[in-house]
Amino acid sequence: MSGVNSGIISTNFSSSIVFVTLFFHIWYKQVLNKIEVLGCVFIILGVVLIGFGGSIDDGRGSEMAKVSVKFLILASIFGVSAGLVTSLNSVSMKFHVQEMGFPPEQMIMDGNFIVGIVLLPFFLNHQIKSEPFSTGEIVQGFIFSWGISLSFTLFTFSLNYGKAGIAQ
Repeated sequence: MSGVNSGIISTNFSSSIVFVTLFFHIWYKQVLNKIEVLGCVFIILGVVLIGFGGSIDDGRGSEMAKVSVKFLILASIFGVSAGLVTSLNSVSMKFHVQEMGFPPEQMIMDGNFIVGIVLLPFFLNHQIKSEPFSTGEIVQGFIFSWGISLSFTLFTFSLNYGKAGIAQ
């Protein structure tokens, strides 16, 4: 709808790898070898090239091109911001799990509880003002939520191995 290639947004999420590497190098003194630095350079180069490729005028006129560039810039900012937030989440989990001894499963339960409280008003608003979700859709959402919670739990446990966990 916005005219922005979805590849640009997903590629910007890969910026989290660069941020995690940088943060763990600064805060945990993780040593980077030449291959890791080269990998970060290629990630940044790929994000930039895909970003420029998505901003080329596709012949729909200058007004559409201006709108597309506006959305491209916003999508890129939000994509890189999401990578930054994901990286800070990794650093925070590393600190709380290893440095403070906070149990990973408690961290996940607390986080999910807060997310549930934040999202509950949106769910109730949709159920009241729009066509309500069917029972099957609610069950499917519940199953996916458990899957996401399991992945975050496993990710948090993985931070116990290596300096940056799975990002290392």
